[in-house]
Amino acid sequence: MDLFPVLLTGLTAIVLFLFGLEGFSREIEKITGERFRKSLSKATTMPIVGVAIGAIVTAIIQSSSATSVITISLVNAGVISFKNSIGIIFGSNVGTTITAQLIAFKLTKFAPLLILFGF
Repeated sequence: MDLFPVLLTGLTAIVLFLFGLEGFSREIEKITGERFRKSLSKATTMPIVGVAIGAIVTAIIQSSSATSVITISLVNAGVISFKNSIGIIFGSNVGTTITAQLIAFKLTKFAPLLILFGF
């Protein structure tokens, strides 16, 4: 097995990821208003609220990785502090665990009710 193509592919993926993260951070910095910055910063000062935000966002978008990347971008853009981001990242992991547990439970009896509630 040739190691060079694997290393080149991995390095390319990292470079593209960092490039995308930097571009996303710039765009977030442009579009976020002062009101959004203040409200998010204020909401995440309490770690439990940050955990709840992370879990809810992860439940909505179904990706703790995306939640973490968005949070890192918000920190990079100066929207929230690193200290405030820890709760959100922790919450994203909690949200993934809860989602996995819901899948593990046999919810077929409740599925019609959940579908109606979602509708």
